[in-house]
Amino acid sequence: MMFWGSSSFWNLSLAALFAVVVAVVSVGLVSETRADAGDEGVAVFFGRWVGTGIVDGGDRTDPSVSIRDLDAIVRAMEDGFAICWITVKRERRAEGRDVTQSVRRLRFRSAGIDLWRAATFKDDEGVHSAWAEWRDMRLVIFTPTEGGDENGNELQVYDRRILEDDTMQLDFTRMNDERLTRGVHAQLNRLPVDVDARNRACRPE
Repeated sequence: MMFWGSSSFWNLSLAALFAVVVAVVSVGLVSETRADAGDEGVAVFFGRWVGTGIVDGGDRTDPSVSIRDLDAIVRAMEDGFAICWITVKRERRAEGRDVTQSVRRLRFRSAGIDLWRAATFKDDEGVHSAWAEWRDMRLVIFTPTEGGDENGNELQVYDRRILEDDTMQLDFTRMNDERLTRGVHAQLNRLPVDVDARNRACRPE
């Protein structure tokens, strides 16, 4: 039996108190780290990102290899952010090389905690919508298109995460009527946000 004034009692009490303090401090540090990471949020993606992606064909049997030159600019905007990306398609074929370029711009506004939405619009391909989510230190953008009976439905997903301060991983998937039809995997490097001949289409509006 231990008594209030015994040295064994105080040694155990001090050990228990020390353990509690360590636990509290540890929880506080973890919480602070998570809060800091959450506060930084999507801002870590602001800037210009340039790189090359490799295309896989999903369920396609076409053995050709496709290369994508990627140039994207992410800018802070009031109550959200804007993204503009240029994709240059370099199809490697047995004879010659076809080069096509596409440009897309989206303006996202806050729609809740870690959620942003872009305006819906309609064209000949169908009804287009888009939203972005902050998931486990990743910026994931979804761009579904409802094409109806004629064009079918399509979902494109852009999953971005920072590998290092100036390196970003991009994993892109496209599904048509719930069937995987395309994937692109790329690493992009952060560059100064300069508008030059290559990315003139992404100049601020």
